[in-house]
Amino acid sequence: MVSVAVYLLALVPLALCSPTSHIVGGGPVDIAEYNYQGSYRTGTGSHSCGCVFVGGQFALTAGHCGGSSAYTMEFGNSNRGTGPYTNIAAVLRHPDYNVGPGFTPNDISIVTISGAVQGNPTAGVIAPNADNPGGSGWITGWGRTCGSCALPIALQGTQIPIISDAQCSELHGTSFQASSMICVWDADGQDIGACNGDSGGPLGVDGTIYGLTSWGRSGCLTTFPSAYNRVGAFNSWICANSEGVSGC
Repeated sequence: MVSVAVYLLALVPLALCSPTSHIVGGGPVDIAEYNYQGSYRTGTGSHSCGCVFVGGQFALTAGHCGGSSAYTMEFGNSNRGTGPYTNIAAVLRHPDYNVGPGFTPNDISIVTISGAVQGNPTAGVIAPNADNPGGSGWITGWGRTCGSCALPIALQGTQIPIISDAQCSELHGTSFQASSMICVWDADGQDIGACNGDSGGPLGVDGTIYGLTSWGRSGCLTTFPSAYNRVGAFNSWICANSEGVSGC
C-alpha cells in the first residue's frame, strides 16, 4: 500500500505521481525574482532537489535530499543545466531528522559551499522564528510538470496561500506537525502546489524563506496541502552551525 504522504523528490518512483501541471499550476518565472533558488545536483550532474542560498558559504535543502561533497549546486539560471556550478564541502543534516511524530520531521540540511559561490545568487533571509506568517508566498522549483514527464528546464513558480496550522492538521492529520512544518494550499480549488523534484526549494515571502519543500500526498494531489519544513523553527540551529547567513 502506498503511503498517503510522499517526499517531493525528483527520484520518487513515477508510479507514485499521477499527471499534474507545472510546479503544479504555475508557469515559467525569472530567477532574478527568486535569486536564492538553486538546483541541487547529484554527483553525475542530475537535478535531484531544490536548494536555497542563505549567505556566506551556506545553502539549505531538505534533509531527505541527502547529498555529499560529490554533489554540486547551480545558481543564477532560470534554465537549469547551463552552469557554472558551485562545489560542496559538506552536508549537515539535522540531528533529529525523521525523529519524533509526523511524516519526516526536522527535514532540513545545511550545505557548506566549497570555494567561490557561482552564479551571483542573492541570499534569502531565514525566518527569524517559528511564527506562521499567513497570507501568501511564492513557491518555485524545477519539479515535474506531470508524473510521467521529464523535469522542466525552465524554473516554474506560483503564488499560493500559506494556511493556518489548524487547517493543515485537519487535512493531513498527525502526518503534519506544526513544530517543524508549515503548509501551503489553495482552498478555492486552483490546481497549484509542489511536486516531485521541488524538494528543498523555497517558500518565500518578500525575500524571507519560511519553508523548504518537504512532502505531499501521493500523486501530488492539489486537493491537499503541500508540506514544507518550517525554516524559522530551525533558526537557532542554522545560525549555530554557520556563519554569515542572512537572518542570523
